[in-house]
Amino acid sequence: MPTLDGFLTAAQLGMFPVAVFLTYVVVAYTKATAKRIPVAPSTQAYAWVVAFVVVLAGQLVNGANDRDPSLYLLAAANALVVGLASGKMHDMAQAAGIALPATLETTQTPELTPTAPAVPPSAPADSAPNDAPVEPAPTDPPAAS
Repeated sequence: MPTLDGFLTAAQLGMFPVAVFLTYVVVAYTKATAKRIPVAPSTQAYAWVVAFVVVLAGQLVNGANDRDPSLYLLAAANALVVGLASGKMHDMAQAAGIALPATLETTQTPELTPTAPAVPPSAPADSAPNDAPVEPAPTDPPAAS
């Protein structure tokens, strides 16, 4: 019978923050692509799926038996917690005004515009460029009292 011996080991506790952050980043960068499929899941459901893959991959890398059904049950339970924590991390980041850069699908490259010439085209050729020092205007002498 499967046991929960490996549920809260040091390796799992060390993996939790990494799994939460990795889930957050993967969901943030790929949710626009995931919304393109005909039956798009909600962002939270998508985060749970990503968290399941992340947690399962982490457990398999750490030497878990892939034929043990408890591996998948524990991965699913841990994925719910990781997915919820990832969503909370997103909410806290938005409340603090921190956001990841836009995804590649929504990033717009700015158009390159030429810089303005130093001398306006309507100015005579012998006029000074814009960065020439400007002499101060003469001031009126102080009024006699």
